[in-house]
Parts: sequence; structure tokens; C-alpha cells
Amino acid sequence: KKKKKNYLANRKTLLLEQDLQDTNSKLNNVKKDNATLKNEKGHVLREKDRVAFCFCFFFECANLAQDIQDLKYATDLRMKALEEENKALANENAQLKSGLGDSEGTLQKKYAAQLAEALEEQEENHNLFKKKMEDMYQTKLDNLENGLAKQIKDLTITVDDQTKRITDLEKDLQKTEQEKEQALKDLEREVFFFFAANPYAKFREFFFVFREQIKYSNKHNITKRKAKILDEKTTVEKGNIDLRNEIEKLKEKLDMFEEKYHIRSPVPSKKRRRTDSTLMVCVVKKKKEGMYIHMDVAGEVEAKVLKSVKGPIIDSNLIFPLECITRQYEGDWIGFELQNQWNKPIILKGWSLTDTEQTSRLSLPEKRLNPKDIIRVCLTDNAKEQTDLLWKGLKLKKGDKHELWVEDELNFRHKLAIIPIPANTPGFVS
Repeated sequence: KKKKKNYLANRKTLLLEQDLQDTNSKLNNVKKDNATLKNEKGHVLREKDRVAFCFCFFFECANLAQDIQDLKYATDLRMKALEEENKALANENAQLKSGLGDSEGTLQKKYAAQLAEALEEQEENHNLFKKKMEDMYQTKLDNLENGLAKQIKDLTITVDDQTKRITDLEKDLQKTEQEKEQALKDLEREVFFFFAANPYAKFREFFFVFREQIKYSNKHNITKRKAKILDEKTTVEKGNIDLRNEIEKLKEKLDMFEEKYHIRSPVPSKKRRRTDSTLMVCVVKKKKEGMYIHMDVAGEVEAKVLKSVKGPIIDSNLIFPLECITRQYEGDWIGFELQNQWNKPIILKGWSLTDTEQTSRLSLPEKRLNPKDIIRVCLTDNAKEQTDLLWKGLKLKKGDKHELWVEDELNFRHKLAIIPIPANTPGFVS
């Protein structure tokens, strides 16, 4: 019986030692897992540091925090499992202690102390790793917030600089336009007084003398002056267009910044918007040192100006500039006349005449229409003047009233007049 008891005691001791060895191996595996996790986390952090964009890094940090929480949860579960195993081993050791001698109790205490030391070391490593991860996450988050604050500050400074530049450009453009308008008024006044003081005979005599001077004595200087004046006009027009394009680009950038970063510009939007009416300036003969630009040259420059501006948009809130002042349905000329009723010129660009159903269309000429200027529209082939517009495709019936509409490039329409065709008018459909 004693041998049997000793055998059972030795057997239990061996089993206990084997269980302790398994526990130590599990602890070593846990340490290896912790080291592997540390290496993986270090690799993740190195990969995260390579990300350039701040917002992506912010989201990666959020994912990293979630991974930390998951790791913490898994570690807690593993700790709980080890604690349960420890409790089970403690209970088993207590049972063995009651049946074994002092040697088994000493061995149990030794292994229990080693297990407690290993668990304490694991807990310290876990807390140290957790603290390092939290400190690193907080540091990266602070750097990200500082970077975003600096970017917002830089964008604010950029918006202020661009706003100031736009304001300066608009002032320069307004000053240039005022100088052009003043020069135009001075030239028109000088031309008026010149022709008022010179009757036709004197003007004709002056013209022939002037032509002879150009031909024989001062031809090179006159040509040089004309070219210089034309270059000045071209430079001013090009500078005007370049300024407008630059202003539009800056406006687009401002709008983009305001929409993306919700930054409101100190300059109201209505003060940063311009219309093409400021460029509706007629190119007339410019007087310089007693010489005049030829009408053909002025016409070419006027065509360039007309090409660079946009046509006006029909606005229902304003008085319409064109008015039908004359209608004639009998005689050698049949048609109507349109007159500019405004006290300022308008640019007829992109406008056309249509009927109610838009079955026929007549494009108005692209030109500058001064106050009280007239456009003649002939409805038959009997045109009196060379500038008459022929509208052959308009189908009008005798005895009916037809509406005449004006349409712009954006298909905005305005009813211009009602044309009643008498029943006895020849040349129309019955």
C-alpha cells in the first residue's frame, strides 16, 4: 500500500510538473505573440508614417485605435483564460498539497511564484505597450491638428492676397475704361468742331493737300504714326482682355476656396462680378498730332472689339432698347424700321428676329447701334438701301396680325411688335 501511495504521489507530481511545463510553454507563446504583435504594430506605424495626406492619416489613426482596442480586448480575454487556468492549477495544487508531503508543497510554491512572476511581467509589458501606443496616437493627432490649422491659415492669407489683387485689378480696369471714355469724348468733340469750322469745299481742299503731303513729303512719318496709334489701341485692348481673363481665373479660385473650405471672402460677390457692357465702346477715329486713322483701320479694330465682347442678354426688368417706329405695307418698299431708344449705344451680337412659332429667323448684324440709329427690314425683294435686311422666309398672311419677337443667344425672347397685314396688300399669302 505504501508503494502504491508513493507511486500515485510520484505520478501526480509528474503530471503537475508536466502541467507546469505546459503552462510555461503557453506563457512563452504569449510572450512570443506579444513580441510579434509589437513588431506588427511597429511595421504598421512605419507604414502609416509614409502616408502624405493628412486626412488619410487621420482615418488610419482611427483604424489603428480600433486595432488597439481589439488587441486589448483579445489580451484581456487571454489574461482571463490564464487566470482561470491559474485558479484551476491552484485548486489542484491545494488538493495535492493536502495529500502530499512538504516536498510537493515547496515545488508547488516555486511553480506558483514563477507563474505569478510571468503573469506580472506580461501585465507590465501590456501596460507599457498600451501607454506607448496611446502616446504615439496622441502625438500624431496633435501634429495633424497643427498641420490643418497651418493650412487653413495659409489659405486665409492666400484668399486675402488674391482678394486684394482682384480689387487692384478692378480699380486699374475701371481707371483704364474711364480714360478710354474721356479720350473718346475729347476726340468726338474735336472732330465735331473741326468739321463745323470747315465747310465741304475747304475740307475737300484740305483733303487733297493732305494727300499730297502724305504722298510726297511726309509719308513715312504718317505711316509710322498710324502704326503707333494702332499698336497702342491693340495693346490697350489686349491688356483689357488679359485683365478680365485674370480676374475671372481669380474669381474661380475664390469660389473654389469658399466652397471647399467654407471661407467667406471679405469682398461681396456682387462687387467681384462684371458685365460686358463696360467694353461696349465704339472705336472711332483717334486724333494724334493732327493726323487721323483711316476708316478701314478703325473698322478692323472695331471688329476685334466686337469679337471680344459678348452680346447683351434680354432682361425683362429693363426697358427694351429696340422699338418698331415705322411700318409700310404698300408702295415700292414694304417692311418696318427698328430704332435704338436708349441714350447709350448697344451691341447687337447674337440677336435675331423670329415669328411666334419660330418658323423663320433673321439674324441682326453684329455691330454697334448708337442712340436713334435705325435698322431697316424689308419683307420683299424691293430693297431701297444697301443696308436693308431682306427677310424672305417670313410667311405672312393677308388680314392676320403677326407677332414680331427678338431672341438672344440664351433663347430669351421679347415681343417687339404686332404686324397687321391689310387684306388688300399685294405680295403676301392670301
